[in-house]
Amino acid sequence: MKTEKLYDYVYYSLFLIGIAFFLYSISDYTIIKPIWEYFPDSKDYKTQSEFSLFSLDFFAPLPSPGFSPRPFTVSLFYKIVLSDPYKMIFLQKAVYSISVLAFIYSFLMYLSNRWVKLMTFYILLYFFTWWNIVGWTENILSESLSMSFMFLWFTVILYYYKKQSLFSFFILVFITFLFSFTRDTWPYIILLFSLINLLLVKFNGKNLLKQSAIFLLFSVSVFFIQNYTASRG
Repeated sequence: MKTEKLYDYVYYSLFLIGIAFFLYSISDYTIIKPIWEYFPDSKDYKTQSEFSLFSLDFFAPLPSPGFSPRPFTVSLFYKIVLSDPYKMIFLQKAVYSISVLAFIYSFLMYLSNRWVKLMTFYILLYFFTWWNIVGWTENILSESLSMSFMFLWFTVILYYYKKQSLFSFFILVFITFLFSFTRDTWPYIILLFSLINLLLVKFNGKNLLKQSAIFLLFSVSVFFIQNYTASRG
């Protein structure tokens, strides 16, 4: 019994050590160079974040000299930090860390062997510290939040299939909505996924047919909303 408890202690401690190392490696940057000043996209996000959250101009602004409208999710997070670019960098790092850990957790739910879980955990953590991915958190462009929400989207899809409930469905809809407005190309992928998902559910005889049909209608709506906001520009 004591040996079993010791194994459990070591097992969960290794998870905590991995998480601590991952968070440290993501946040351990003392100097953030303002390279976003060279990109017009970054200026557009800052300008859009300064619009009122209760006006159509924030979600579907019209273009003006020196300003091109962007999908609103990045500007929404920019507004959370009061349009401060340095705080936005730290927010992007936080969102990235949360999305990665959530994705790994949902992925490990499908593995049964605890030591295979641990090995997979460290392999995935190592991959997600790759600078070609993490480096985008150092700039104010759509890439960082787009990737973070992509990982969150994968997370909620895995969780939705594993834990079939109205709660998981609502979470899927909510994350999908924010994800779709990180970049204007994602609604096409979301619509394709919703079609494939409906076909798989229909022919596999699962109990998700009604929710999948609703999700398809939701994806179609998001697709047209995205196109409407883009056409205003």
